[in-house]
Amino acid sequence: TLSMGNNVISIGNNAFYKREGLLSVEFGDALKTINSSAFAYCANLVQNLILPLSLETVGASAFRGTGILSVNTGGATSVNGYAFAECTSLVYVTMPDVTAIGEKGAYQVFGKCSSLVSVDMMSVSEVYCTNLFYQCNVLSEIYMGSNNSSVSFGTQPFFDTKTTQIKLFVPEDLVSFYQSKNLVSSHQ
Repeated sequence: TLSMGNNVISIGNNAFYKREGLLSVEFGDALKTINSSAFAYCANLVQNLILPLSLETVGASAFRGTGILSVNTGGATSVNGYAFAECTSLVYVTMPDVTAIGEKGAYQVFGKCSSLVSVDMMSVSEVYCTNLFYQCNVLSEIYMGSNNSSVSFGTQPFFDTKTTQIKLFVPEDLVSFYQSKNLVSSHQ
């Protein structure tokens, strides 16, 4: 187990890239940023990942190609392109404070997460990426709750996704708002 102390506020680009011996990580309470590819392709990093409440940003490809089983993004308000792409063991994601997914020109935050079943993104109001759920073929439920007028799934969110039905869960008082957005039918 790699234990990040409470003095670590940022994990640099490629800091643990392809570290096969990395099995688990404990994050300190001061961490604010996990930069691009920080843990990318650490294939043996197999855990239920709980990120700290102090976290603000999950960088591009930060956990790409890892063996994580579930993730709670803690206090992060933004998650960037390919952050969890190719995490083929990832089943469940909860993003309690994330309001923005991807940056302009980003792709596939969850692309090729072939075991992904459920995503809780209740605070997300802005999705800037293309192909958000690319080839997430068992995705069956998404939870959303933002009432921001620009709320969307981004561009072609379900491209090349073979799932036959995805249930969208929203708070009862927002049902008509989401129906007016045509989120699923406009992005098939």
